[in-house]
Amino acid sequence: MCGIAGIWGPENRGKTAMPVLLRSMAHRGPDDEGIWICPTSEGTSLILGARRLAILDPSPAGRQPMRDPANGLAVVLNGEIYNFQELRTQWPAEVWQSRSDTEALLKGFSRWQHGLWNRLYGMYAVAIYDVQRGRLILARDPLGIKPLYYGWGENGIFFFCSELRPLIRSGLATGGLDRAVLASCLAYGASCEPLTLWRNVRMLGAGEWMELACEKGRVTVKGQDRFWQWPVPSSFGGSRQDAVAALRYAFDRAIQRHLLSDVPVGLFLSGGMDSAALAELCRRNGLAPRAWTLYLEGVGGHDEREPATATARRCGLAHEVITLAPNELAVLWERYMKSLDQPTVDGFNTWLMARAARQQGYKVTLSGLGGDEMFGGYAGVRRLRPLLFLNRMLSFVPDAVRRGIVNSAALRFPPVQREKWQTLLNVPHQAADLCLLRRLLFGPEALRRLGFGDILWALNPLGLPLESDTSAGEHARDLSALIGVLDMRYYMRNILLRDADVMGMAHSVEIRVPLLDREVAELVLSMPGAWRRPTGRVNKPLLAEATDLPEAARCRPKTGFDLPFADWLRTIWRDRMEAGLTRLSRRGILDADGIAWVRKEFERPGGNGWWSRIWMLLVVNEWLEHRANDG
Repeated sequence: MCGIAGIWGPENRGKTAMPVLLRSMAHRGPDDEGIWICPTSEGTSLILGARRLAILDPSPAGRQPMRDPANGLAVVLNGEIYNFQELRTQWPAEVWQSRSDTEALLKGFSRWQHGLWNRLYGMYAVAIYDVQRGRLILARDPLGIKPLYYGWGENGIFFFCSELRPLIRSGLATGGLDRAVLASCLAYGASCEPLTLWRNVRMLGAGEWMELACEKGRVTVKGQDRFWQWPVPSSFGGSRQDAVAALRYAFDRAIQRHLLSDVPVGLFLSGGMDSAALAELCRRNGLAPRAWTLYLEGVGGHDEREPATATARRCGLAHEVITLAPNELAVLWERYMKSLDQPTVDGFNTWLMARAARQQGYKVTLSGLGGDEMFGGYAGVRRLRPLLFLNRMLSFVPDAVRRGIVNSAALRFPPVQREKWQTLLNVPHQAADLCLLRRLLFGPEALRRLGFGDILWALNPLGLPLESDTSAGEHARDLSALIGVLDMRYYMRNILLRDADVMGMAHSVEIRVPLLDREVAELVLSMPGAWRRPTGRVNKPLLAEATDLPEAARCRPKTGFDLPFADWLRTIWRDRMEAGLTRLSRRGILDADGIAWVRKEFERPGGNGWWSRIWMLLVVNEWLEHRANDG
């Protein structure tokens, strides 16, 4: 795990900017730093840099940037290639100079070129420079677990980096704030790939590669393609019993791969199914990572000690409860906000868990992230069918009558739900649209109140960037499969995975997600969506059966890692809330009356449901403030 960066253009500019990028990513790799400079053509140079968190082969032989004199390739890697040992068997032992997964990429690309990507199992963002061909190759893992930002700055200089803020801090990213992306960010709680909040910075797509060359002093894209596609639902060629057996085998291989490390590995253990499933897989395979459970004291606190302790005891795991008191949480605000790379409505829970792991001396930990999206664990999955039916029934009603019915019915809901209900039903929507819109944080009317009426034309009707791919494809015929894929493509990738990377790295902790192992994902996503629906009292039955979860864990009602933000904003963080909203109102980026309206709704009796809107506004303000301080 690392922070990686590259600059291709005038050498003097690159030599000035690269140290800034690496200093800004010291938290991603406190163990080592490396820079490699390669003159290219017409006064330009490619500079590769890396900050290293040493996990596999922590010796100097695993340093990055890494070069292979035999084939003229250089590489920087952020992430892990879990099957690198299998890849190494393709060459005689004497060719290897290290025990790292990074070196396997050098050999593998030399032999297979872009055919390498489909041979990899892992989470990665990688840059390879082919000195002989003068080509720079960027690639990102299929599900987008690891991020990779890139763009062009002044004088045609090309850059890439593991985070956005270092690019702003270095002065390479000069495009300024993109208000349309900010509106979309408020709508869904995070910016949506491939766009970022900075105009001239984009994200490489998940499961994509890009190849670049420098010609006449300018870097241009010579090729770009997807190497991975979402499996077609119901393409699995066996029975449900066959599927469970295949999934058991895939899970065992996945957990063994994800426990591969030269440093100790821990486990984030909650009271839910996903982390309990990981604990059971560890037990079944004779593995015993240390486990932690977070307990928040006080009124409205978060307490999963009892089920988590029962799971740890059953699976033979060393287990520790990390207790946080309200007075401790009150002082963590500033530290968390400084960790933000882009604004996000989520992430604080991950930040707290990663902090606990690092305090215990751990660099690597497992997380059950992805279990709900992959295996159909959200209640919204069950609610979408009647919503879709109602939407279709209303399609036979004239538009004016339809709006009257919906608006009248909406009055029965609390204000925080009213606008979403109207957005979902006032106009006809396809299943894919409803699946995405159910995740709305700020709807169209709220965005207008906040001052985005003049920019909404730059978004699609769902409030997403125009470049967003909302096509259903083969999944349109299978509603359960469609919901899973869209949740993974948008909510999981734009919020959960990005938060896991940023918040883990804020504490120099690598968070691994075995439930999103490529072998597991390709298998589960090829099954009929109906196999993922709840059966009786069992949520996520495929996950429960394939991991041997006991009855108590299978039937426990779903509880997310829900933190009492509404209580905190009214008590320990109230002064910060008031100060933050005041500063945001004075910035002129959002309408002050709109901000006051959101706060008024939160302050009403029964207004706790507005906490996420308040929190998102505060996060945006803090991000803008720290970004401004970056220069």
